Amino acid sequence: HYFITISQKQKIIEGLTMIFLDLPQDAWRSIATHLSPPDILSFLSVNPKIHELSTSSSYWGLLLCRDRDEECDSSSTNNTNHNHNCAENDVRKQFMIQSYKRYIPCVKWMRLDCNDTIPAREGHLSCVIELGLEEKRIVVTGGFIDDDRIYTLRIPLRHSQRQQQRRQQRSRWEWNMIPPEAGHRAPFVYGASLTTLPTVETDDAYIGRALQFGGFRSGGYCNESNELWLLSIKRPKEAFGGPNGYSETIAYWEKIEIIETRSGVCSGNTLPMATPRAYHTATLLQERYLVV
Repeated sequence: HYFITISQKQKIIEGLTMIFLDLPQDAWRSIATHLSPPDILSFLSVNPKIHELSTSSSYWGLLLCRDRDEECDSSSTNNTNHNHNCAENDVRKQFMIQSYKRYIPCVKWMRLDCNDTIPAREGHLSCVIELGLEEKRIVVTGGFIDDDRIYTLRIPLRHSQRQQQRRQQRSRWEWNMIPPEAGHRAPFVYGASLTTLPTVETDDAYIGRALQFGGFRSGGYCNESNELWLLSIKRPKEAFGGPNGYSETIAYWEKIEIIETRSGVCSGNTLPMATPRAYHTATLLQERYLVV
């Protein structure tokens, strides 16, 4: 066993520090450009020699390009700064403002203007599904209300590649009501979870899917359920922007029967694997469905 005394440890640290400070400025520049904005400021404050990087306008310009995902080199940055008579303090200020804008820890609520509203409810189910590359919808259903219809809120896209007329049609938040198919309805529950699954694409349609688990089956927050239901929302591809709009979109429920397994061997009985519950959390972790 080898033991190092405190004085020896201090000498080793001092030696490594001297070696680091003897590195060329380009090496420090390379290290600093891989750091986050807060770490960059800490790094520049380590030593007066390293702090000299902060006097280079080309260095701050390089950081600006990095965070803006732009292609630039030191020569182009120098030319740009020279043409605009931009001092290093100005470029540094631009970088700091840009960094703070990207990391502002705040949330702003805005009331959305929708084409219609849905009946008020409590303990409802909600998630976001995709019905194509340029189609996302917020799904709302269930809750403590006598209404098993599926409501979808179309999320307008900021950058659509489709025709101008189609972009104008989808430029606002719009509710759509889809009654579930007869014979494919889920039972009344509230306080259940609704977890988004990957969208399935067929030759003629997009099928958004979500798993419903648990929930209360009776008023007074009682009679918990542990049933698992699959919600599928199918939108034909030819109905996209067609004369009938989204009237051909259908929704249906399917009950999922869980096969209990012990030691990887199927017992042959359709028994629930989870304890009945409501107002819980459920999510999808890769290929695993997690209920908490």
